[in-house]
Amino acid sequence: MSGSLLSPLGEANSQHPRSKGKRSRKRKRQNPGSKTINLNPETTKSDPEDVKIPHESIRDHSSDSPKPDSHILIGFNAVTQHLETLSATSRQHPGLQCATFPSPPHISAVFLLRPLDELIYTHLPTLCYTASLAHPELPATRLVLLDESAESQIAKVVGLARVSVLAVVEPESESPDAVVPRLESLMAYVREHVEEVGAGWLADAVSAKWLSTKVDVT
Repeated sequence: MSGSLLSPLGEANSQHPRSKGKRSRKRKRQNPGSKTINLNPETTKSDPEDVKIPHESIRDHSSDSPKPDSHILIGFNAVTQHLETLSATSRQHPGLQCATFPSPPHISAVFLLRPLDELIYTHLPTLCYTASLAHPELPATRLVLLDESAESQIAKVVGLARVSVLAVVEPESESPDAVVPRLESLMAYVREHVEEVGAGWLADAVSAKWLSTKVDVT
């Protein structure tokens, strides 16, 4: 899977400015500059009305800060907690669900950049299956296994040092940003090339079908 295809996962994250930290500001306070500035009383303006500030410098900068991407979950804990919440919702009786307590947003796909046989990640297939049951009207959650060699490329895209798990959250239909073209292209590719997660015995238990005993009489 190419980096250009995965680039929608981190467009918002890569725009966040890096923090210089509190230590840098603390050092500046502890080591004030020793330079002396000589002011010329003839050229120095003391009347505030004489000071003209360009309009560009007084405009509202609140819109400059990037908004967090609500369609991407990054990190093992964030992805697992969201899947667990969806799984808990899917176990409830359908008659108890109402608009007052809506289900959390559906997860379209989970991207894993670690071996699935590692103990900490073995629960993901089952969680993806049970989480999908909370939104049966939507395509099932895909579990995409990526090679560890792709971590550095994806980490660069999302602006982090390391990435082990990340997920794409299905945009809600009533949301103003419900249509995310680049994410839609990514998910179309994933759903075409990655099969749904199976759950084996759990799928049989959820279907609640009676299986009669078969006895071969010879």
